[in-house]
Amino acid sequence: MTLNGGKVTTICIACQMILGVPALKGPPFRSQNLSAEPLIEIEEIKMPLDRFSNALDRKILKAGCNYTIFKLSSCLMQVFYQLCLNFRKRNEIMAVRKWQIMTCLIITFSLIACAGRGLAVKKERAQAYREMGEAYMRQKSYTRALREFLRAELIYEQDPYLQINLGLAFMAKKEYEKAISHFQYTLKLKPDFSPARNNLGAAYMENENWNDAIECFVAVKNDLLYETPHFPLTNLGFIYYQSGDYNKSIKCYKEALELMPEFPKALHGLGLSYMKAERYDEAVKALEKAVKKRPKETRLHLDMGNAYRSIHEYDKAYKSFKQAAVLGKGTQWGEVAEENARDLWLVD
Repeated sequence: MTLNGGKVTTICIACQMILGVPALKGPPFRSQNLSAEPLIEIEEIKMPLDRFSNALDRKILKAGCNYTIFKLSSCLMQVFYQLCLNFRKRNEIMAVRKWQIMTCLIITFSLIACAGRGLAVKKERAQAYREMGEAYMRQKSYTRALREFLRAELIYEQDPYLQINLGLAFMAKKEYEKAISHFQYTLKLKPDFSPARNNLGAAYMENENWNDAIECFVAVKNDLLYETPHFPLTNLGFIYYQSGDYNKSIKCYKEALELMPEFPKALHGLGLSYMKAERYDEAVKALEKAVKKRPKETRLHLDMGNAYRSIHEYDKAYKSFKQAAVLGKGTQWGEVAEENARDLWLVD
């Protein structure tokens, strides 16, 4: 629905004629059928109407209606309010002007309904682009996904699920500052959205902003409705590992494994923390479990070899290094594993 200023003025004047109410800025209206006594403000009507009009204006703006429709509806409500002030008794309002009042209200709420329908169409269009982007994300086609998400944002940006997807797309592109911005906006739109808070912590973690990351992860793990609390606990374990607090790291990884006993990332982190704490036997046990869950992960076999070497199990260490070299051929970790295997062979 498109309305320009002239049409708005015409409609408002028409409503005033229907209601028999003069311009709002003019002198008080006196009907010939009423006595010439001074007009009395009807306080018990004035205040509720005033509050209702203001609340309605805020509703319209929040719903995303354009400014022209907002001003028109506001004007119509003020016409209705002026009418009430120009009659002294409530029964006269209901008996004499009932149909005019209803006409004004019908016009007002019809405009609101039209604007609301326009907003619904925008949401549907944006959702279509968002779902296309999500399909590209599942295919790990992050550039195409980001393109669809940005198209959706141009149509309707106040969708928390769109904003979290934008954050994830920027994370995949290693644009962590942009990811942080979108995760923050997600939480502004939906403050109790714990997955977004966990992702925000992960983005902080990538930027090595440890304190903000810890704050996010602690809040998420304390959310009783969050379905995967082993994620923030594992992330906390990693942060404490990076900061050299290995006892706290071990504690967080253990808590994560109590909730998800064979979670590979927590097992891997626990094994590395045990290694740093020089608890090598426990490190070997944790890493062996992790390797069973992720047998094709280069870094796991490399760390497994280091753990075996720490307890002087050189044959097992050599096999783990060689396996890591095969899996990671042509990569940095594959080259490190090959070098470690060569060093063991020379020692033997």
